[in-house]
Amino acid sequence: MDYKDVALTPPLRFRLSLAVLPLLILATVQPVSGQTGLLVVAHGGSATWNQQVRNTVQEVEWTRGPVEIAFLMGPESDSAGWKPAVESLVARRAQRIIAVPLMVSSFGGHFDQIMFYAGRRKTLAPALATHDHVGDWKPPVPIEVTSALDDAPELGATLYDRWQALTPRDQNRPLYLIAHGPGADSASARWISNIRSAADTLARIGHPAKIGLLQDDASPAERAQAIARLRANISSLSVAAGDSVLVLSVLISSGRIDQVTIPTDLAELPVHYVPTALTPSHHIARWIERQAHEAMIHHTAK
Repeated sequence: MDYKDVALTPPLRFRLSLAVLPLLILATVQPVSGQTGLLVVAHGGSATWNQQVRNTVQEVEWTRGPVEIAFLMGPESDSAGWKPAVESLVARRAQRIIAVPLMVSSFGGHFDQIMFYAGRRKTLAPALATHDHVGDWKPPVPIEVTSALDDAPELGATLYDRWQALTPRDQNRPLYLIAHGPGADSASARWISNIRSAADTLARIGHPAKIGLLQDDASPAERAQAIARLRANISSLSVAAGDSVLVLSVLISSGRIDQVTIPTDLAELPVHYVPTALTPSHHIARWIERQAHEAMIHHTAK
């Protein structure tokens, strides 16, 4: 696997070279018998939202077994959801499954939902009960769940690509990244810390990013506070820079959040907003491969 197309700056090249080390170690580890299915799990949305995810997964190279995608919500959550995806992998002779949550953060309700479905959590959060498409069904084979993107260097590489594609005028504006965020304030700091770490390549070339969260699934009071903080921070950043603020969204795919919610939340602020999705991206495809291979190493070492 070649990461040279991801290496955009020396710091990022160093980080990604470290990320490849587990894959080199894998070659010396005794292979696990039987097929290992790869299950990429995403939130899910419209047909367009889901297709952007599919376009990325189509680039994934996985020779250990079959590959499937599961959408937790949206129109395909029944036909292409968790249960049918797992059943398809098993029908194609997968004896174990590695589930990779294609999500920005491991600190959110849908990550916990995946852990519950995989038998790694005992209960499903009440807030997700209305989105449960699995019920009491249990997977017939062991499922290991990896972390979500969090502070992955591939997330930083994708954000760098999106920023680099902008005009020089936009690149010179102060930068503000907006992510969905968790349902509760208690996990907000983890989201912000991880995204800031992933985006450190931009900081190293003189374009540090401020980060805000929508907390779209939070209580009305918490959501209102989150948007108030976001608006105040953008206003302060604009005044300090004497310029409008470049706002990029940090979302897996494009849909209601980047097209409706964020523009509404940014209304009348001094911003230049560019809706930005992380898929499709060859960096994200490489991240999926890396997560799956590292999970194989972990399983084999047990």
